[in-house]
Amino acid sequence: MRAATFIILLLATASPAIISNTAIAQTQSSTKIASTVLATVNGQQLTQGMVDSAIEVGEFLAGHKFSQADKRWYRDVVIKEFRQNPTDKIEGYMNLKQILSSIRRDSQNPVKLAYGREHLMADIHLHLLAKNQVNTPSLMTIVYKYSPVIYANPKHKLVITKRTIDSLTASHNLVAKIAGKSVVKPDYKDWKQGFEKEN
Repeated sequence: MRAATFIILLLATASPAIISNTAIAQTQSSTKIASTVLATVNGQQLTQGMVDSAIEVGEFLAGHKFSQADKRWYRDVVIKEFRQNPTDKIEGYMNLKQILSSIRRDSQNPVKLAYGREHLMADIHLHLLAKNQVNTPSLMTIVYKYSPVIYANPKHKLVITKRTIDSLTASHNLVAKIAGKSVVKPDYKDWKQGFEKEN
């Protein structure tokens, strides 16, 4: 009886230390992975942490978690681009760092996040459109896979994604349900034609 009680007490008192040590080990492991250097050019380094930050912004824009295959593909694209123009990639990372900071700051405000997502998506897409780089392999290649652009109007700085239409449809369907009317499925082609007529 005493032996059993002793073992229980030992496990009970040891558990916090084990959990604490595990958490410390996981944090150290994550820090080590984030600081892993993927490429070095002229003294400038591309780290896994920089790639992970970009992926986090991409997942925010897409409203979807990237697959491991997506992440590997993007990492390979970034390494290649970094080797060609490291300064440009470092500057891009600094911009992403600021965007990520804003996303995390507003994480508890869904309305602000939704507005920020639409605004950022429009800015990036219209920038790529102006430079004729929409189809150039980049982080946005994966974003477009999960949240394709249905309509874009540079003149009015308007970009409508599948996610936008899905959200509008969900809102209309909620009202329809409350009114006892039938719900509808989004017709992206109709939405696109409607925007083209209006603009």
